[in-house]
Amino acid sequence: MQDLDRKTYVEILEVLKYVSKADVQKIPKKEIEFFEKNKHATHKFKFDESKNIIEQDLLPETMKLFFNLYNKYVK
Repeated sequence: MQDLDRKTYVEILEVLKYVSKADVQKIPKKEIEFFEKNKHATHKFKFDESKNIIEQDLLPETMKLFFNLYNKYVK
């Protein structure tokens, strides 16, 4: 697995902390567990609560993953 993928998992897990619990519960636990198991060991990302999702300093791949998860499970 590529480092970029692993960094994306770190970021998506952080973003999901700021999504409503009801919406996060719509995402299969297998997906969340996969992200947890395969996340990068040292990459750090802190969600800035003063900014919306678009304004966050996220990797482009994280944005794609977020919108894919939203469209697939939450929408």
